[in-house]
Amino acid sequence: MTLKNQCAPLTNRGVERTNKSAVEAVVDWVQVTFHITPISAVIEDVIGLPITLFKKRNSGIYFYNRGYEFSNIKLYYSSDDESMGIH
Repeated sequence: MTLKNQCAPLTNRGVERTNKSAVEAVVDWVQVTFHITPISAVIEDVIGLPITLFKKRNSGIYFYNRGYEFSNIKLYYSSDDESMGIH
């Protein structure tokens, strides 16, 4: 048996790519600060998800003391200093 007509798979899952010239970009991390209020505007208008998906948090990071979280999306804000924006 010869293997001269077989090629190694193009992915590590063994699934052949049908479009070998396609370029794909994946975003791993995005960090921004919005100076828009209320936070519902950032969640619904900027991110494009309903606020009902997000769980309200009474803790935060980077001097933000409150936040909202859904899956890997985390938004933080300060209930004491609105000028900090939504991070």
